[in-house]
Amino acid sequence: MLKKILEAQPVIGRRVRIKNEQESVWLFPVEQLHVGDVVRVFSGERIPMDGIISKGESRITSSVVASESVIVNKQAGDAVQCGTINCGSPIDIKVTAEFYNSTLQNKIARLQALHKESWWERLLSCFRRLDGQEA
Repeated sequence: MLKKILEAQPVIGRRVRIKNEQESVWLFPVEQLHVGDVVRVFSGERIPMDGIISKGESRITSSVVASESVIVNKQAGDAVQCGTINCGSPIDIKVTAEFYNSTLQNKIARLQALHKESWWERLLSCFRRLDGQEA
């Protein structure tokens, strides 16, 4: 499961800027996107950051963040999570969390902590709990 989630990490995001009534869109590594930036996500792309839809509506799948894949309709004002997939129309998202503090990164950190113990250490812990040696 950890491998699947690590492979699903987005690496780039499309930052949208409007200056003098002209829109410009640039690709940036997700680490260079910040709270308050607006990113555009097209159909079939992973959502690069946690945020709130500021423009558009679409269907989003939660297959990476949740244990089962569920497609949910989302519209302007709804929250979306890093790593989920846009399955519908293009949407603009206002970033609400830095990448290192996203829902996906927090889930990865928890899974990595679980995998730090080797399999035999986890097995011994189970036997100790069964034997009453550990709480």
